[in-house]
Amino acid sequence: MYKVAEKYIKRALLISKNIGHNLNEFRCLCQLTLLKLSQFNLKEAISYLFQCIGKFDTLRGFLKDNDHFKTSLLEEHGNFPYKLLSKLLSSSGKPKDALYVEELRRARGLTDFMAAKYSVAELISGNPQSWHGIHNIITKETDCTCLYISVEKEHARYWILEASGAVHFSRKNVSLKKHVVKKLVPDLDEFFTESFRSLGILPQQNCEDRSLDDTESMPPHYDNRGLMRDYDPKDFKMNLQSCYEIIIAPMANLLKEPEIIIVPESCMYQVPFAAISDEGGHYLADTFRIRVVPSLTTLKLIQDSSPDYHS
Repeated sequence: MYKVAEKYIKRALLISKNIGHNLNEFRCLCQLTLLKLSQFNLKEAISYLFQCIGKFDTLRGFLKDNDHFKTSLLEEHGNFPYKLLSKLLSSSGKPKDALYVEELRRARGLTDFMAAKYSVAELISGNPQSWHGIHNIITKETDCTCLYISVEKEHARYWILEASGAVHFSRKNVSLKKHVVKKLVPDLDEFFTESFRSLGILPQQNCEDRSLDDTESMPPHYDNRGLMRDYDPKDFKMNLQSCYEIIIAPMANLLKEPEIIIVPESCMYQVPFAAISDEGGHYLADTFRIRVVPSLTTLKLIQDSSPDYHS
């Protein structure tokens, strides 16, 4: 069965190449990835994922400087290969490479924007030969630790980046049964997306994983008063404590510096990190200074810019 499936997918891949249908070619490569994973052939699955990302870059190139379409393309098709490749690399003992793939997914839009608007050299590349030094961005900071988080449906991955250059990685399965009041237990990413919707921090549309030029994402008619009517203080307090247990507690023993730089998954953009609290009611902001950035690439741009721009 697997051989027959592989035969027809490869035939479709060849036809797509011959007629220049890049999107179908990308889809065929994704299907071959899943086929190899179902056969527990990790090496070939990763090889096809790299080809997926290469083909995705080709598709992005056709869109030139259209940032909106590039973001839509990433949300519709691009997240799958990046997230899966990062997951496979981390599970195969390559957490630094996995971190780079995560950063590539989150910061590619920013890189394209800076290149188009300000002729800034490419900050991050899909070429694995350039995958080095991303964690060294934190070495330019003082008295801080970086907590980099990736969230999926039932588990979270954590990278702790120290100013010394050390990198610590951990993966945790997360059960939300004790964290929710309602009988219906949401997926982990859905929990973060919905838990603080009542604050009206972002509109109800999905948050785009972008770092700059996001002024058009909130429509002018947006009104959060309806959301505030759904606000429940008890649920809100429990959600804050749950966030502490899920986000901070698993790596708390490594957060030794007075400042934390948090790089969250996009589903966590509405989390009020300063207000999350432990069981004793102590807020995170009582213990640490907190900075939140959408990507390490964003932090690097801040570091490289004039102090007048971020003083």
